[in-house]
Amino acid sequence: MKNNYRWFCIVVVLWGMAIPGMAQKVSEKKEIAVFNLSYYDWNIPNAALGAIDEQIRAVFINMGRFNVVGLTQRLGVKDVNAFVEKIKDFKSRNVQIPEKVLMGQEAFTEADWNRLVGAFLVVIPSVSYFNLERLRDGSYKASIQTSFTILNVEKLQTTAQFYVETSGQDKTQNGAIKAAIDGIPLMLQFQLRKVEEFQIKSGIVQIMGSEVIFELGKNMGIMVGDEFSIVGYRQVAGFQAVDEVGLIIVKEVQDQFSVGKVIYSSRRPQVGDQIQEIPRIGVEAMLYGGSFLVDNYELPFIPQLGLKAVASRGFFTTRPVVGAEIPLSIATAALSLFDIIPMNAYIGAEITNLYLGRVQVAPTLVVGVGGAYLGDTARAFFNTDQQYFMTHVGGKAFLTLSALVSRDTKITVDAGYALWLGLAEALIDVDDKSYFATKVGPFVNVGVTFK
Repeated sequence: MKNNYRWFCIVVVLWGMAIPGMAQKVSEKKEIAVFNLSYYDWNIPNAALGAIDEQIRAVFINMGRFNVVGLTQRLGVKDVNAFVEKIKDFKSRNVQIPEKVLMGQEAFTEADWNRLVGAFLVVIPSVSYFNLERLRDGSYKASIQTSFTILNVEKLQTTAQFYVETSGQDKTQNGAIKAAIDGIPLMLQFQLRKVEEFQIKSGIVQIMGSEVIFELGKNMGIMVGDEFSIVGYRQVAGFQAVDEVGLIIVKEVQDQFSVGKVIYSSRRPQVGDQIQEIPRIGVEAMLYGGSFLVDNYELPFIPQLGLKAVASRGFFTTRPVVGAEIPLSIATAALSLFDIIPMNAYIGAEITNLYLGRVQVAPTLVVGVGGAYLGDTARAFFNTDQQYFMTHVGGKAFLTLSALVSRDTKITVDAGYALWLGLAEALIDVDDKSYFATKVGPFVNVGVTFK
């Protein structure tokens, strides 16, 4: 009798462990056919069209979650309804496909048509806006807006539609167009990852303290720094409600699996828990204000405003940092009257990252330059094309302390020392309180970081 009771308990425990896994969804690669870019009457150079086609196709291939069928035809958004009706007609009537099928202004061979209809999804990119203008300084600015329509061939319905807007500036027309085209991949990948049907879903297969192992890795394009939510389910009035109960950041990626760090969870993670990708653009942006504690004429400190960006996707322990800040002083106010804006710019890295639940600690080193941005009025007055006049070189060493207050927002404090060597001191005698003097001392910045 005792043995029977023991076996009954074991079965109940195993069944309880299996229930989460039964509901678990694990993403698989999707078959997707990608048309070439449609441009209607927009006057776009052929070389640019080819470059955009390559960039778009490369995004789908490099994301890792699609099996991509490349099509040489161009199909405009205006032809989408006719395209769907044509597929419905062939599927419902089961008629023999003619040697050539005409869609809009494009002809498809039988082989092309079979590949198209056999795909699970179809992507139709189209230029919805294009502009190339010459600016007052003689440079060129190109702006491109591309529409993407994604159709589910099996269900014969639109899965998603969105726009990607990019721009670029250069001294030449081709350079400006190329700069605008080069901005497409980052924004396109982000928009695709925002489509729920394309978001990676997986399940926890092992727990090691505050770390978890889950299915899928490089085979689905997962990268370190990617974030996943732990999904919980509950019944409400007979309906199933879905909640995000935890957050995981990927710290290691192998071919078939990934390792994630649990940042927080409202309950203890379990083997079999469902997790789902959280789409991020891959950069954390911090808006901050602070004080540089050195003499500032009548004040014992220099107030400063700034923006710091940290690359998050593709990085975990060591992460690149760039930033710019405006020192606020009597000199700042005076110079702004002449269209001159004092500005420091820096680049460096978070040397390491320590995650303590919602708290993140990162020692950081950056180097940079100080100077002033010259606006149109200032450049005309000084008769120069130079946009930035450098007055200082130096850097900062500081500790970044962040507290996650929501899934997408952190309160961040940077505290450390800064050294800015005044270049003018080598040429002229500069007063210690002058804007052009060497500045060294502690600083504290406080801000909000958006993920």
